[in-house]
Amino acid sequence: LILFGHPQYGKSTVLAKLAYDLQESRLYRPFLFSLRNYSSASSLEAQLKLEQRFDNIGSDVLILDGLDELKEEQRDNVVSEIAMLSENYPSIVIVLSCRLSHKKVMTVSGFESLYLQPMSDKDLNEYIRTNCADPETFLRDASRSKLMPFLYVPFFLKESLAYFAAHRCIPADKVTIYEYFIDRALERDCNRKKNRASRITPKARLYPHLEHLAFSMLMSQRMDVSHDEL
Repeated sequence: LILFGHPQYGKSTVLAKLAYDLQESRLYRPFLFSLRNYSSASSLEAQLKLEQRFDNIGSDVLILDGLDELKEEQRDNVVSEIAMLSENYPSIVIVLSCRLSHKKVMTVSGFESLYLQPMSDKDLNEYIRTNCADPETFLRDASRSKLMPFLYVPFFLKESLAYFAAHRCIPADKVTIYEYFIDRALERDCNRKKNRASRITPKARLYPHLEHLAFSMLMSQRMDVSHDEL
């Protein structure tokens, strides 16, 4: 299976929850591996140590998170390796995750595609009322700030609730909350890098491009751009 989803939709969270639930069931033996830790120095099979972890009795589940996080020069090789693992270990269930924007180049032959959907209205309201001390004020502020469409994406929902918990309000000024989202997303991505010491302040590099994009969209009166345009 390949789980496709947009950025920040919670693909990694879903796979981590899947691994936990499978382990707790005691019926399966899952192994979760983040592909951002993949190294070209050895084969994927060697890094996973499958023969040591699994015994091919039909209860093993290999979960590979972040197919899109591989370096471009690694992708073809890893996709081929995953296809070979599927053939060489037919008793192992393999579950992958990948950004939807990479679907055309990251599809693995013989794997069924699943798509992670946004939260429903019911899911959204239940989550807010469970995780917010003042859900009515939060929803009122979010509506006033025209933030509601963002809240159906788990990342923006969690960060909006965190901002509200810290400030007791959602700013009416869109620039403030957008900058907060960008800063939190950059911080999250930086924290996921293996070599944190080599970071170059991504905010300083990215903001001028975002400002240029925002100005271009404003002048052309456009509300969105495609992934190819970006």
